Amino acid sequence: MTPIAFGAFGHTDVVFWVTAAVCVPAALMVMNPIHVAGTLIIGNNAVENQDALFRRLLALAGSLASVVPRLLALIPIASG
Repeated sequence: MTPIAFGAFGHTDVVFWVTAAVCVPAALMVMNPIHVAGTLIIGNNAVENQDALFRRLLALAGSLASVVPRLLALIPIASG
């Protein structure tokens, strides 16, 4: 993503926010229960709590994936 962002926006301040708006949600998806890290968290929990934890992690990942990019997109708009 970084070479594409630098190619499209040059070396301006906007390139940081574009890269952050794309990369931060990808990093936040590690909390997804389908990801390896989320599966390890669920696997190390008590069996009776695994279904509830799966649903909570899935809801958290979904909400972060929908909210964080919008917030990161507002910062350059508000500051520019």
